[in-house]
Amino acid sequence: LLFDGGSSKLITTSIDPVADLKIRDIDFVQEWRMYSKALNELVFESKCHTCVKMRGKYPDFEKANELQNKLREARTAVSDENLALFPDFQARVKVLKKLGYISKEDMSVRIKGRISSEINTCDELLLTEIIFENLLGDLNPAEAVALLSTLVLQGKSKDEPFLTEKLERTRKDMIRIASNLEALQKRYRVEMDHDWLWKCMNFSLMEVVYEWARGMPFRDICNLTTMEEGSIVRCINRLEETCREVRNVAQVIGDGVLFRKMEQASEAIKRDIIFATSLYLS
Repeated sequence: LLFDGGSSKLITTSIDPVADLKIRDIDFVQEWRMYSKALNELVFESKCHTCVKMRGKYPDFEKANELQNKLREARTAVSDENLALFPDFQARVKVLKKLGYISKEDMSVRIKGRISSEINTCDELLLTEIIFENLLGDLNPAEAVALLSTLVLQGKSKDEPFLTEKLERTRKDMIRIASNLEALQKRYRVEMDHDWLWKCMNFSLMEVVYEWARGMPFRDICNLTTMEEGSIVRCINRLEETCREVRNVAQVIGDGVLFRKMEQASEAIKRDIIFATSLYLS
C-alpha cells in the first residue's frame, strides 16, 4: 500500500508473479491474482481509503504497530522459560571467562573463543583445550587423526583398542583435560549430563582409525572391532570434517605445522570404499 502523491488516498501495488518473480506455475499465478484482486476490492471498499485524515493518521498507526511488536518481544524476553535459562547462561559465561575464551573486562571474544567458533563436529571446548595444550603437536598425521576420532565417534562399544605408547600417553592427557573441564563446569554449576565425560569421548575406534590412516584395507580394520561397518564409515566421514575444522583453526592461529598435518591426515583417511560415491546418489 502506497500514498498517491497528489491526494490523501491509498493506492495498491502488486508484484507480478510472472514478470517480477519468474514464476511459471499456472495454479499459483491464478491464486495470486485472485487474492490480489480481492485485496484491491477490500481496500477501495474501506472507509479509510477515502478519509481525508488518512495521510496524517497512517504514520501514527505504523508507530503504534511498531510499539506493539516491541512489547511482544519484551514479554518474550522476560518469559519464565527464558528466565529459567538465565542462571545456566551466567554459569557458562563464568566458565568462558575462567578459560580465557572471552575477556573478563568487556566480554569481548578472545583467540580461544574465535577458535572454538570454528568447531561444529564435536565438543568445541574440549577440542580447543586439546589444541592449546598442544596434544597434537608430537603426533604424526595417523596418530593425530586417531586421537580426533575419539571426539566424533557415536555409539557404544566395550572394545579396548591396542595403542602405541605415544597414543596411550596422549589418551591419558586427553582424559585429564576433559576431567578438568568437567570439574570446572560443575564448580560453576553449569547444567550438564552426569556422564558428559564419556559422551564427548569414545576411544573404541582409535586403533581402527590409526590403522586405516596407515593404509590398512577396510576388510582388515573391521576385524579390529566389534562395531558395525556402518559405524566405522560414519565415524571416518565425520572425522574428515573435523580435520578440516582443525585445519581452519591452524590457519587462524598461524600454525603451519598443524595445518599441513591436518591436510596429510585428511588425505590419509579419505580413500577407498569409505568415501566412494553411493550407487543411489550417482
